[in-house]
Amino acid sequence: MTDTSAATLDDCTNLTIYKGNSVLVSDRRNVDLQPGANLIEFPNILADVVRQSINVSIRDQSFNAVVTEHRFLYDLADNTMILKRYLGEMIEVRTQDGQVYAGQYVRVTKGLRNTAFSNAASDDLLLCNTDGQLILIAANNISEIHLPENRELIQQPLLQIMIESQEAGTCPIEVTYIASGIDWAVDYNVIVSENDQLVTFNGWATLTNKTDVSFNDVYVKLVQESASPLTQPQPTNPPQPPAANRSLRPSPFSRQNPPKPLRPPQPPRPPLTRPGSRLGRLNQRPPVDDGGRFGDPSHPSNDPPHRPLSSRFPTRIPPPAPAPLPPLKRVSQYRYPIERPVDLENDETRHIKLVDLAPPTAQLAYIYDASPPVSKYPRNPNTDRNQGDTQVTEVNAFITFNANEQTATMVNLPAGELRIYQQDHRGASTLVGNRKIKHLSGDDRLEISLGALPDVDGKRTQKDFRRLENSLLEETYRIRLRNQRQDRPVRVTVLERLFRWGNWRIVNTSHSYTKQDATSITFDVTIPPREKMAILYTVRYFLTGMD
Repeated sequence: MTDTSAATLDDCTNLTIYKGNSVLVSDRRNVDLQPGANLIEFPNILADVVRQSINVSIRDQSFNAVVTEHRFLYDLADNTMILKRYLGEMIEVRTQDGQVYAGQYVRVTKGLRNTAFSNAASDDLLLCNTDGQLILIAANNISEIHLPENRELIQQPLLQIMIESQEAGTCPIEVTYIASGIDWAVDYNVIVSENDQLVTFNGWATLTNKTDVSFNDVYVKLVQESASPLTQPQPTNPPQPPAANRSLRPSPFSRQNPPKPLRPPQPPRPPLTRPGSRLGRLNQRPPVDDGGRFGDPSHPSNDPPHRPLSSRFPTRIPPPAPAPLPPLKRVSQYRYPIERPVDLENDETRHIKLVDLAPPTAQLAYIYDASPPVSKYPRNPNTDRNQGDTQVTEVNAFITFNANEQTATMVNLPAGELRIYQQDHRGASTLVGNRKIKHLSGDDRLEISLGALPDVDGKRTQKDFRRLENSLLEETYRIRLRNQRQDRPVRVTVLERLFRWGNWRIVNTSHSYTKQDATSITFDVTIPPREKMAILYTVRYFLTGMD
């Protein structure tokens, strides 16, 4: 006996939303089971589900039950599914010119090609009238279809699950599947005060639901990866045409390959030996009975160094073993969980705050970085004089973050659109720029580039380069900064990387500096409006370890 019951909500639905309009739904519910076969109806399934991805599992392993089968039902998925419910019934079809055709609905056929119905936008209808005549109606010529009576159609997606249970009770189950219809994006807003101080930095996740299903108190996880779960894998090698397909070869009687002229019949060639010669007499001898010694390994005459006759023929080479399957390639992805439950109604676009920071956690800095980059010192000191000139003039604006316990949720920031606003003396904001940022992650410090300043620039010039001794090298740089603003000063941080060698010392400088690490120093200067400023410093390298 089969018992039919409905699954009740367990208030624990998880949505893993992938960038690119796809979602992984994990729906947990409780069902009441009786001993024997139980047919469970699982409603509120997304209509655009990938049916092969549906998986049903028993969450409580101690419950003596097993899932035997499941099927997805939805009659309103498309027009074809509705018409299938009336197969063999009498229907009426009205065409564009007002003519009505009545008959037994036979089937839906594919639109004919290279005929009058070649412009059919979808499948055509095939009817059989009372005279037994078949009527084919093109889909682009159909105006209305009248169905006989109102059947009990499944108007909402439904998942039916068959569970074999050995006991009675409430059993928790979980249904997971992949579907489409939900997408997400991230937008960031930066507000800067009139005197170039950061006011706030916030980020919002925009969730768009187009699935015809509403979700209440669900836990959402945003995933950004290189491939969507709905993306079909591409073949590694393109399919090759079969070698035995003769239709791909040109005909030998085509115009490109005219038939070759047939050779006239040739008379038989005379034998190579004369009948009375020695070779001719040998060819006329009858065959000699060898007693079966040829090919018999046990015959005394076939003992080594003689070889059996079978060894004179090459053995068949076995086919090569199939190549092993390539290892599975892990898709790089970034995950951003939302810690609180979210309501997402049908056909709704909802904005959820991801990050909201203000000073001193987030700060605005103007940085002039024109020195060559240093990721790792070379094996020998860099003594190329021309590598000091980089021709960089832009002064860039950055937002820097210091991650701590209060800002642990903003360590990972998704890629998105960044908009920059600046306030005037009345506090009104004006959009001054926008740009796209990539995924940002870090343990102690994060930086977001806002781009180059239009009214502040710099120039880095090598003033001197000299070898004092075989193991000493000195060079002098001049950094010129210019502030073209008319009404306010600007504070600029000059980052200098000592790229030639790790053993260095600043021997002369016009401004105080701060050592950041083993490879770089910074100068913090304030430039008055419509003024210029120059920084001059000399660094000495001790070229130890040089060959």
